[in-house]
Amino acid sequence: MKKKNDEIVRRKPMEINEAGEVVFSCDKDKHPSEGRYKFDRPTPLMLCNEISKMFRNTLRNSSDDALIQGSYRDIVFNLAHGDGKTQLEIANNIHLKPPTVSVALTKLEDEGYVERKSDPMDARCTRVYLTDKGKSIHDRAHVAIDTLESNATKGLSEDEVKQLTLLLYKVRENIADDN
Repeated sequence: MKKKNDEIVRRKPMEINEAGEVVFSCDKDKHPSEGRYKFDRPTPLMLCNEISKMFRNTLRNSSDDALIQGSYRDIVFNLAHGDGKTQLEIANNIHLKPPTVSVALTKLEDEGYVERKSDPMDARCTRVYLTDKGKSIHDRAHVAIDTLESNATKGLSEDEVKQLTLLLYKVRENIADDN
């Protein structure tokens, strides 16, 4: 367990065994697996899920109270990498359903982070743009993410980071292909 800001943060008990494998380090006598499947090792996706939760919690607990919540942040980041997208393009890019994105965009628009404009070439189409306030929140959040990224990859060589990124990209593409 790790204590942060008087709050106990629990981690799943894992360690690296003599064979260089990541394994659960719990006492098997105390955790019988009768009647259910028991993992002896965390799977890559289990680790990705845990890392994702830790990443989001770290951002949520950031000292910068101006950082916005996860799904809103995903929309802002997506627009920061290409303004003027449609609601459907945003939904596809961040893997959310269009109605969910619609609700989030309405809230972001009400708070002044984004604005919607009719497409000048097709009046039936509405495009979403970041406002100056949206660009500012993106820049501040990016600083927090850069710090987190640096902490998360300390001790890894540049080649290891590239290899990890490549492997995770392949996993991402495999999952996307199955959907």
